[in-house]
Amino acid sequence: MAAGKTPAGLAEELQALREARKPLITLEELKQKRYTVNPSHLSDVLDILKIANNQLAKNLNVDDSLVSRWRGGTRSLNSKNPLFFEVLDYLMLRLERSLETSPDQKQLLASWLVQQEAAEQRMTQAIAEFLDSTILLSQMPQTAAFGEMSTLQERVRHNPYLAAYFEKEDRPQKQPVYHGNWGICEASVRFLIEAIQSQDLCHLKLYSNQNMDWLTQDRDFFAAWGFLMKLLLQRGHKVTIIHSLDRSPLEMVMGLRSWLPVYTQGKIEPYCLNNRTGEEVLPPVKTLFINSGKTAIHSDAFAGMEDQALVFYTEGQRALAALEAQFDLLQEQSIRLGYFYRGKEAQEYFSSQTDPAYFERFRDADFRIFNSSLPIYVLLPETRKLIFANHTPAIKDFSAEDWQRRLSASQANLSAFLSRGNRIQLALPDHCDAESFLLDLFPLSYQQLSLPAELFPSLYQSIAAWAKEQTNVDLFPLREVPFTPLNLTLVEDEYVQVMLRNPQDQLLVQIEHPAFLTAFSQYLDILID
Repeated sequence: MAAGKTPAGLAEELQALREARKPLITLEELKQKRYTVNPSHLSDVLDILKIANNQLAKNLNVDDSLVSRWRGGTRSLNSKNPLFFEVLDYLMLRLERSLETSPDQKQLLASWLVQQEAAEQRMTQAIAEFLDSTILLSQMPQTAAFGEMSTLQERVRHNPYLAAYFEKEDRPQKQPVYHGNWGICEASVRFLIEAIQSQDLCHLKLYSNQNMDWLTQDRDFFAAWGFLMKLLLQRGHKVTIIHSLDRSPLEMVMGLRSWLPVYTQGKIEPYCLNNRTGEEVLPPVKTLFINSGKTAIHSDAFAGMEDQALVFYTEGQRALAALEAQFDLLQEQSIRLGYFYRGKEAQEYFSSQTDPAYFERFRDADFRIFNSSLPIYVLLPETRKLIFANHTPAIKDFSAEDWQRRLSASQANLSAFLSRGNRIQLALPDHCDAESFLLDLFPLSYQQLSLPAELFPSLYQSIAAWAKEQTNVDLFPLREVPFTPLNLTLVEDEYVQVMLRNPQDQLLVQIEHPAFLTAFSQYLDILID
C-alpha cells in the first residue's frame, strides 16, 4: 500500500503531502472543480481504517457494489458528486478515532484521495495519443490504412524473414518443433504465410501472455509480422485475438493505439482475459496460435524462461481439436475489448443510434458527451430556424422541411431519453479562435457545416439556454479543444465511443473493457477542468 498498512503509515503519507512544495487543494476548490478520487488511495484508506464495503455503503445509503466499483476503478467518484464529501466526512470520523488529527487534516485527506500518480498522468497522455491516431486514421482513405501496398517482391526484398519464403528456392525446412524466441518467430512467419496462401478463408485464433520481447526485439521480424498481418486481413481472413491483462492499463492503451489500423479493417475480434482467470486453465506462460481446422503453434513455459521453451507446430486434427477447445474456453472467460467499424459498417451503426429503440434500455444512466464541434440537435428552435434560413443552401442532402421534420423527431427521442431519469454531462467548446467553426449535423447528416466565427456566441448561448431548461443536463465548457472533429461518449459502466463523421468516411470505436472506461473518464475530467 502506498500509505502503509497502519493508521500511523497513513499519517506519514499525509505529513509528506503537507511538506511537499505543491499547495494543497482546498475544500472550496474541490466543490468548484472536478477532481477524481484515486481508486488505489480510497482502497488503501478503507483497508487501513478497517472499513468494509458494506459499512461505507450503509453509511452512504448506497449499494455495496457501488463502493466495490469505486475501489476497483470501474466507476469513478469525483468531487462534483455530493457522495464525495459524505465519504470524506465518514473517513475523517473514523480517522479521528485512530489518530490525533490536526486542523488541516480534512484538507490533507481530501488532497491525498484525489492525488493522481505519475502512471495515471502517462495514461491520460496515452489516451490523447490514441485519439490523435484515431483522427489521423479517419482522414486516410480506407484502402490506405496500412499505407500503399507495393508489390510483394519490393516489400520483402530486404526482410530476411520474408525473403526466405518468397524469393529463395531453398525455403526454410518445415519443422515440427522450434526452440525459444527465435523459434517462435520462425514458426509464426510460417504460420501466417500458410494462412495467407490458403485457397480458403481462414479463421485465426491468437493468444499469448508471453513477454513481448520475441515480437519486438528483432526489428526485421516485427516488420515481417506487421506486414503479414496486414496482408492476411486485406485478403479477407478473420482473426480472433485474446489480449492478456498481464499488461498494465497503460500498455493496453498504447497497444490499442498501435493495433487501431488493423482493428478498423473489420476482420478482428479483440478480447481481454484477466490473468487470474487464465491461470486456472493455463500454465504461467503460454502462446497459442490456431488456424482453425488447419494448423496451430503452441508453447508452454515459466515466466523468464521463454527463450528455452519448445514451440510445437501442430497439424494433426485430434491435437487441433484439443487446442481449439482450450482457446474457446479462454474466450468464454474473456471480456470483449470493443467493436471497431469503418465506412459502411460505421454508417449502419450510426443509423441504428437514430432509432428510438436503441436508447430505450437506458434508465438512470450517466452519459458524458465530449463534442469538439457544436451539435445542431441541442439548439433552441429559433436558432435552428436562423441556420436553415441562411445556410441550408450549402447542404444538399435535404430540404429545409426535411431538416425540421428530422430534427423534431431527434429532439422527441432526446426528451424521451431524459424523461427516463438519464443524465447528460455535455462538454463543448465555449469559444472560437478561428475565422470559422463547425456545426455537427448528426443525426441528420454526416456533414459538418462550417459557419463564420461571429455566429459562435449566439449558437453557444442557445445551447446553454437549452441545457438550463433541462433538469438533468449539465453543460461544461471545454477551455481547450485538442481534437477536431471528434465525438466521444462515455456511458458509465457500459462503454466509451469514439466517433468521427464526415461525408468521405466514418469511423467508430466502441470500447467496453472497465480499465479503459476508467482511463477515459479520468481523461474527460482533465479536459473539462
